[in-house]
Amino acid sequence: MSPHLQDLVAFTGQNHVYEDASEQLKKSNGLEISSKQIERITNAYGQIAESSCSELQENLLSEGLLWRKKSTMNPHKLPCIV
Repeated sequence: MSPHLQDLVAFTGQNHVYEDASEQLKKSNGLEISSKQIERITNAYGQIAESSCSELQENLLSEGLLWRKKSTMNPHKLPCIV
């Protein structure tokens, strides 16, 4: 699967239920991609985004450009705000 197609699948997967995303890709692009494959790609992209966001936040914190706001939900994890 090409990188462009992976982007399309991840984008569609994050905006729809995976089964609906599969139907949407078939109707709009003629692509037959299973809901499980869409789930895997979407989750992989999500993990990459979360990792990148966490790394960026830690860099900004260490440079003094971002301050950690105490959270009652999880005081050790910042929401991705960048």
